[in-house]
Amino acid sequence: MTIVWWHIFYSPKDVIYNLLSWKPAMLVIVLGKEMIRTRKIIKGVKLGGGAFPDSLLICTILGMFGACGGGFVKNAATFVRKQWNHETSNKAQPSVLVILQSTTSRNPADLIQHCCSSTTNCDVPDIALPQIENVSSQRSGSDILLTWNAVSDRNVLYNIEIFCDDEKHGETHTTEVPQYRMKSPILGKTYRFQVWAKDEWGNSGIKTQSKNVIKVENIGVEGDTVNLNECKVTFPDGTFNETTKVWMSLGLDNSICPPQYIAITPALDISAESTLRKSALVQMKTWRLELKKENVDILHFTNDTDWNIIKPDLVTHDRTIEFRCQEFSRVLAVINAIKRWFSGPPPPVLKENFLYIMGHNQICITFFSLSELVERSIITYYESRGAQPVPTRFNQVILRHGDKIHLKLRIEGGPGDLQFNEPNGHRFSVDDDFLMASRHDFEFELLPNLQQYPQIVIKCEMEKNEDEINRKVIKFTFPLKPPERREPPPINFAGANIGNLHLPERGNQNNQQMGQNEQEEAGAVGGNQAIE
Repeated sequence: MTIVWWHIFYSPKDVIYNLLSWKPAMLVIVLGKEMIRTRKIIKGVKLGGGAFPDSLLICTILGMFGACGGGFVKNAATFVRKQWNHETSNKAQPSVLVILQSTTSRNPADLIQHCCSSTTNCDVPDIALPQIENVSSQRSGSDILLTWNAVSDRNVLYNIEIFCDDEKHGETHTTEVPQYRMKSPILGKTYRFQVWAKDEWGNSGIKTQSKNVIKVENIGVEGDTVNLNECKVTFPDGTFNETTKVWMSLGLDNSICPPQYIAITPALDISAESTLRKSALVQMKTWRLELKKENVDILHFTNDTDWNIIKPDLVTHDRTIEFRCQEFSRVLAVINAIKRWFSGPPPPVLKENFLYIMGHNQICITFFSLSELVERSIITYYESRGAQPVPTRFNQVILRHGDKIHLKLRIEGGPGDLQFNEPNGHRFSVDDDFLMASRHDFEFELLPNLQQYPQIVIKCEMEKNEDEINRKVIKFTFPLKPPERREPPPINFAGANIGNLHLPERGNQNNQQMGQNEQEEAGAVGGNQAIE
């Protein structure tokens, strides 16, 4: 705006002003201005039609605001929800065509119109695209077929990210039916996918990770072992009479679990290009502890509604369930919910946790079942929202039905007016729903909402059953250092015996801050031991 103003009023002999005052030039400027106004009306109507397809009135109102009122809506929302300063109000800028039209006229009425246009000629606030649901991959001949639920009533572009062994392998997009076929996957590589929508106006939805990972291996006549996350399948010598491609898919899909059962492992799906001549040995890790072999069933699905039951050969102390199978389809380890009521309380669950900073003042604590699939989905969830991982976390915790947990955040140092929106923290009791859910999120918001916070130390406390012995304290400095795009420390799924339980071992790097020293108070559970 400053450059245009200087050219209009201070160009030699008013050359720019005289040029723009020439009627043919003015006609081009006015036509361009009205074309932009028309485009904004169309955008407002389309956005309204996508969000409210059955309401002609709302579409009309949004179209009107798109051309002559979007700025008022934006500025009012900014005034109510944010601090009002030069940074948050910089959206109230007129378009170049409006400036040219108004400044080439010395008429006071035109100047008034220019001032009004500086706030009313802004874009309609973006309407976020819905998150894509039900993203899954499966074998289709010799290819991988990725499918998802279509975004209804919107003309969108589907973007797809392909990850191979957790490294980004490529990116593509499609505007056709909601599916993507990946041809000739690399043998021995684990594939997962992320899908999100983007419309013609540049609005993007949140990335959704596929519910499963998939890989293909060649198994020779001598047999071999295939590992896929927390699952291992051993094909003995003579399983196949020739080298055969075997497909394995492992995913979290509670929709396939019948209501009378509780899933305790991910769902495994195996298919081969020829018939198995011998039974394969399957070993799957569970997030449940203290399981008895007689209480565990393996559901072998023949279709979406029918299944056979396989009894496990072994349930070990390191949470491994072993069974044998020769005719594969989807299999899922479960415990019977009805029998459980007559056999005592449900087995405990081993929970892991991550801490993330969302935005600039929101601390999120996520507890999740100890599973590589769940861990990856949580990392992807927060990365897609631009969250920054806190380089420390609580030790793993064993939760039983009826346990009472208290989470609390406190501030050490800094101004006295800083506080969290939950001064008493979050308290919850562990029930069946908590034990069955793969994750739970707890949020704290630092108040007041400032553009920049002074350096403070945030103290996080987790207490179990109001017992000082089971109290864990961690600290970290806030704000965090600029991220280096690294993930939280990976979980080591190797085992370490603690008492009569076989729990994952966590290296010292998981109990230290990267570049910061973790501080613990008396009563905290030390070492790598899970809270029991």
